[in-house]
Amino acid sequence: MIVGSLALRLVGIGWGLPNELRHWSLHPDEPIVLGYSTMVEPAKLDFDPDFYNYGTLPLTLNRMASLVVGAYGGEIKDPYQAMRRDHLAGRWLSLLSGVGMVAAAGLFLWRRMGRVGALLGAAAVAVSPGLVVHSRFQTVDVMAALWVTLALIWAAKAVEAEGAMKPALFCGLFAGLAASTKYSGVVVLAALLPVLWVSTKRADGVKAFAWAVGVALLAFFLTTPGALLHTDRFMRDFQYEMWHTSTGHGLVFAATAPGAVYHLANLFLGFGVFVSILGLVGLVWGCRKPDPQQAWIIGFALFALIYYVLIARAEVKFLRYCFPLIPVLAVGLAWLMREAHVRSKTKTAWKLPVALGFAGIAGIGGGGLADSVQLTVVMAGEDVRDQVARELKGAQSVGLVSDPWFYTASFYPEVGAPRGASFEQREQARLAAVPPVLRYVPEDPSQRLDFDVRLLKENPPEYVIFSSFETEGLDRLAAAATVPEAFQGQVSRYKEFMAALQKDYGLMQVYGANGPEAHDLMYVQPRIWVWKRSTNP
Repeated sequence: MIVGSLALRLVGIGWGLPNELRHWSLHPDEPIVLGYSTMVEPAKLDFDPDFYNYGTLPLTLNRMASLVVGAYGGEIKDPYQAMRRDHLAGRWLSLLSGVGMVAAAGLFLWRRMGRVGALLGAAAVAVSPGLVVHSRFQTVDVMAALWVTLALIWAAKAVEAEGAMKPALFCGLFAGLAASTKYSGVVVLAALLPVLWVSTKRADGVKAFAWAVGVALLAFFLTTPGALLHTDRFMRDFQYEMWHTSTGHGLVFAATAPGAVYHLANLFLGFGVFVSILGLVGLVWGCRKPDPQQAWIIGFALFALIYYVLIARAEVKFLRYCFPLIPVLAVGLAWLMREAHVRSKTKTAWKLPVALGFAGIAGIGGGGLADSVQLTVVMAGEDVRDQVARELKGAQSVGLVSDPWFYTASFYPEVGAPRGASFEQREQARLAAVPPVLRYVPEDPSQRLDFDVRLLKENPPEYVIFSSFETEGLDRLAAAATVPEAFQGQVSRYKEFMAALQKDYGLMQVYGANGPEAHDLMYVQPRIWVWKRSTNP
């Protein structure tokens, strides 16, 4: 299982890395992670990146991985090839975190759920499409989920240990590391409460939990020293993240279902339909079992409930926010599979849940191995952004409907420059592109608009190109019965642009298949529409 999960994640790990067409990763967060990780200087005992939107621990580990690879890999003079190598080093950390989740889940379940339960529970984690894809990114999410998984396991150990103090301390340690990777990870401490309630005397339980909280805080501050050294700046970035998640992410999640419903769909996409439902059923079943030795599953459920309410209240609804729920659902799945397997020996009807478990892991009904393989094939091949750039290399001109970024076809090396670069820097690179890349920019650049019809009127390009990242929210809002006032101008402008486009241009080709609807799975499988001018300017 461990070898298989490693092999599956290795295929496609080079997706979107800088190449001869572009200098930047196709993942929008990777340049940020890499850039701020370089602010950490372990040799100088400086572990403060002066950036706290993300946890400091993954930035530190990414920096250490880059330094090790650089020391043993030899000097690379081309800065973008060096960036490619550093991205790859960071991706290996995510990959190993994903494999670590599989190993930890498998070993934990083997002792408690028997062979069938352990096999299916660990397999569900191993082939989870969301985890498989994100294990190939230099980002924080899979690593955070690993720390949460380890904290849960140590919380469970408090039931069977001679004393609860040692497991509680280790639970606190991993909770602190989880928080230092992604702040919401600290919620995993809640899993300790039911365990300490049944396994210790009240005074001992309170003492063990207090020590767990203390160790969590100590681990957090040791790995995120900026929270103490530069508290004002830390609070600035921390509060920004809280504000951002509570107010939304522009058009991306506008007019979507409430978080409680939306994240169910995320779990179905990122984990699997059958395994998510069966995991929830098994979790509820396990919580009804009165045996004190099984109190740990109530702790798992309590953590999952608190965490789900936390992410469901937010207006930013990325699939990756669901990753800490996956080990809990895997435990619920294993519980149900164990019980069903035992009962199936006397009642044939109990074979149905086991069959559904195997079907869900295979990907029947959505998610599972089938989707993981499909997305892996996509990541192992040439990305559509590079494909479009190669095929339109001889164009007279191409027009863009918004500022170029990671979603734009790779027409020139700096096309995916992060938003941290100034508009003037990005504009200079665009104006030097061959073939010419046109973007309507008014005399006052601060007044530029997406889907500005003047692109088609004043200097019409031969081709107009846009991606699903630029249209997903607008298409959804345009089809809505009522458009929120904040987005009415954008929707109106989009409709006007599309009407003018269909009048003077014809749709030449659509690149990319209908990929997963989740925004952060679409990173690897966007769609790109290429329209060709059919009338004279």
